[in-house]
Amino acid sequence: MNANDANRFDVATYKKLNLDLAQLGMSDEQLKEHFLQHGHTEKRVFASTSSTCEYLSMRWLRGEGIEIGAGSSPTPLFGDATAIYADIEGGNRIFGATDVSIRYSIDTPVPAELEGRFDFAVISHVLEHSDVMLVALTHLMELLKPGGIGYVVVPDKRHLVDKEWMDDFPIQHHIDEFRSPGIYDAEHDRVALSALVKHPELSNPSGDHQVFENEANSLSEQEFEHPDFRTLLAGNSKDNPYRFAIHKHTYGPEGWIRVFADAQEFLNFEFDIIEARYGAERADCHFILQKRDRSAQPTKLVRLTLGISYYRNPQLVENIEAVLPVLQACEMIESIVLINDSPDDLLLAQRLEKLNGAPKVHLITNPENLGYTKAINQAYRHAKKLGTHLVCINSDVKFSLAVLEEVVAVSRLDNQIGFVFPRADSDPLFGMTGVLSTQPVLRKQLLPRYQFTPTAVGYFLFVSDVVLDRFEGFDEVFSPGYEEENDFVLRAGAVGFRAALANHTLVQHATSSSFSEKAELLKEKHHRMLLNRHPYFSRIVQDYEKSEEQSVYRILNQVHHANDLVVDCFGFPPVLNGTTIYARDLICALNRCNERDSRVITVLVRKDVYELMQLHHLTRLRFCHDPVTLTPHFNLLRVAQPFEPEILCRALEKSLCSVNIFFDTIAQDIPSLRSPRTEAVWYDLTNVYRNVVFISDASRRTFRTRYPVRGAGLHVIHPSLDVSDYGPVMPKMPPAADARVLVVGNKFPHKDIAHTMDLIAGPAATNSLKFDVLTDSPLEVSDKVAVYRSGALAQSEITRLYSSCQFVLYPSYYEGFGLPLMEALHFGRPVVARYAPLYQELKDLLGPIAENVHFYRTSAELAALLAHPPEWKEATPTSPMNWDAVARQILSVVDNSVAAFDFSQRCEAKTVVSNRTYPVAPPPPRRPDEEAPPAPSPAEVLMMRIEGLRSRFPFGFRVARFIYRKFLK
Repeated sequence: MNANDANRFDVATYKKLNLDLAQLGMSDEQLKEHFLQHGHTEKRVFASTSSTCEYLSMRWLRGEGIEIGAGSSPTPLFGDATAIYADIEGGNRIFGATDVSIRYSIDTPVPAELEGRFDFAVISHVLEHSDVMLVALTHLMELLKPGGIGYVVVPDKRHLVDKEWMDDFPIQHHIDEFRSPGIYDAEHDRVALSALVKHPELSNPSGDHQVFENEANSLSEQEFEHPDFRTLLAGNSKDNPYRFAIHKHTYGPEGWIRVFADAQEFLNFEFDIIEARYGAERADCHFILQKRDRSAQPTKLVRLTLGISYYRNPQLVENIEAVLPVLQACEMIESIVLINDSPDDLLLAQRLEKLNGAPKVHLITNPENLGYTKAINQAYRHAKKLGTHLVCINSDVKFSLAVLEEVVAVSRLDNQIGFVFPRADSDPLFGMTGVLSTQPVLRKQLLPRYQFTPTAVGYFLFVSDVVLDRFEGFDEVFSPGYEEENDFVLRAGAVGFRAALANHTLVQHATSSSFSEKAELLKEKHHRMLLNRHPYFSRIVQDYEKSEEQSVYRILNQVHHANDLVVDCFGFPPVLNGTTIYARDLICALNRCNERDSRVITVLVRKDVYELMQLHHLTRLRFCHDPVTLTPHFNLLRVAQPFEPEILCRALEKSLCSVNIFFDTIAQDIPSLRSPRTEAVWYDLTNVYRNVVFISDASRRTFRTRYPVRGAGLHVIHPSLDVSDYGPVMPKMPPAADARVLVVGNKFPHKDIAHTMDLIAGPAATNSLKFDVLTDSPLEVSDKVAVYRSGALAQSEITRLYSSCQFVLYPSYYEGFGLPLMEALHFGRPVVARYAPLYQELKDLLGPIAENVHFYRTSAELAALLAHPPEWKEATPTSPMNWDAVARQILSVVDNSVAAFDFSQRCEAKTVVSNRTYPVAPPPPRRPDEEAPPAPSPAEVLMMRIEGLRSRFPFGFRVARFIYRKFLK
């Protein structure tokens, strides 16, 4: 055990990230002992860290490893992990590498002494420099032992100057480079250097192109063409270390996921992508790859027969021809039975005859058309005779060996699984569309590996050898086809065999191309036959369709991009208050950030609030004014804490990953606002929002002590701390000699406006100050007090009040953030505020300008401050945390919420929220200037009491009603 690891051990983090241990009820001492004994061997994260690199290293890196191109920032290691460092010749001079013990580049063949030696290999910010990415990944796998871990870190192009000139290369570009090394080298070099020459402002002095800054800036276009300079990066200058400073290929997060998935398939699935994370701290993408242990593949113990029936359409033979060499080389495949069920089709017969006699291929040509059911039963009997499992495959299905391997692997996960089938691109019940159909990594990350289903599909169906032995095949009463697979699954289900859907697989299926145009009539006839035999079939399918699992999955199928985001501001009142101002400034910042990120961001907001916020100029965002018409997005960001169950339901129905920006708990701390309904909604909040962003640490601490966290991520992201964000740009003028004091606060009692004004401007007041009060509370106007109605005041008038006052008085007892405090500092006016932990937190974050914030705790301290009003002390704002930085941090939380997505937890949240009966909403609080509602009449009082008794004693009322109807009526 590493002593440093023991010192960093954090029991709270260990509980949060290892829920299986937390659920055992172990004490803190037992958890620490578990970590010391088993933490590293079980690959458990044990310390709190904001570094994605540290987190993944704790999680995955063990034993002896190698890091290539570590530069001056090697990956931190924990436990027993050790590493040797390799770099190119001259790497220590160019990239600052230290302690390089091996001269090696990932582009060059792996030396024999390094092949298969390491438990892990790390390439961080190296792959994008590689000449041939697929070769580099091949070499990475060759360095590893079977089951070893490859840790790859690559940059996010959205935050690089590369986006100005570099294309998103498709996988075919990498395949071309793999097959013809050097084919694009000169082009990569020319484009990169030409861009730096033409646009020297794009050079990033602290980035990867620093090496070329002097060379590029010192050359004209003519000098760039000089052979000596071109030789510096010539495609054949493999020994020149400067070549590795150029990015050859970079992508955004979605592009990298797509490239790794395509590379995985092209390299015959030599590795699995077992984790992918976004590192917001350095704007990079992290991938954990595990080399497959071919020697320990359980599928080698399995024997398969593939059965494919052909009727017409000779072109469909191409589907099996495309994968036949791979299938023939696979040890688990015993036989491939091809059935020609249209012997009069000469072209089909010719194409199938060419395959006859090939290894493992067994061709059956029927003397006449038997129909699909009878034809596939021939393969059924063949597999039963051989004692193998059977996979029935429609001729119009495109599949790969990886699909077969995963289907077989799923079949071994539960003893009762008798049938397994993949998802398809066209199936109405088990189809896969949207983002999951194009990103295999997301499928593995978001979906459970398999799920039980009430039935299965016939176009690609794995049937276990045990089922083959028990039954005689598909019932030929359903010939030529349709419903035979449903009947078979239900008959087998009667004795305990279950059908499983392999969620991580996808095949392409051309619907109904194998049948004639009479297919619809055939479907109806066979469906009636099926229901006569199994009358419960419709019910179990309907139950499956109505399940929460299917509800979540339908949302997944409607989402087309993993970084789509809906910003939920629906329900805001058309009033400019702290909530709407925060939302407006954040939305504007998201619009600015989206100019680089190019993600689809939709803002859900009422039309009148949209116009009040003046959001019409934000062209990078989309707007929706009706929740009903809002299409599902992958992510949802709710601005402000929810008060109604409908907001929770909207997050569950319109998104997969939800984040809430939680302001404060004031609504439950003030008796007149307190509501059991709100309490119940907040109790369920972390069921729905798996990441909660608090605008202050004080709010986060309060929430944690009152409401269950349930493993959700709790983050603190303050609103902008740049005071220049809180008003128009204007010169700061000193206050006039007769300047008034601006007092800010609304009608709610915790703002303490009425009491404070009576104290400082009432008959007993001793100061000579005059006051402007910005409030919606009814106050008496006098010579000393002028009242301005907040929420309805023009921005120009608010600006005048702040810029002309002597100082700002903020008497509130309790706030979520304290917007008037920031507005006062923007206009160069001191602030006098009642002390609260939140204000102290804010003052500590603001730097030197915070000297203009003054606190009081008692009335006497306030009187003393008014007797000697504070003066403005000039200070330069130092906080870099403006609204753009806030938006980027929130987007980072949104992006990382994908990694924390739990399909089962999401289903459970939908069940909890949909089944809970929330308390009835209380009537809105009456304004102090409103008349009380009329008292109910005696008849209304009597009816309310009867209704109360009926709800308390329903059985007694039913008995009384029965007696009345039976004997008295």
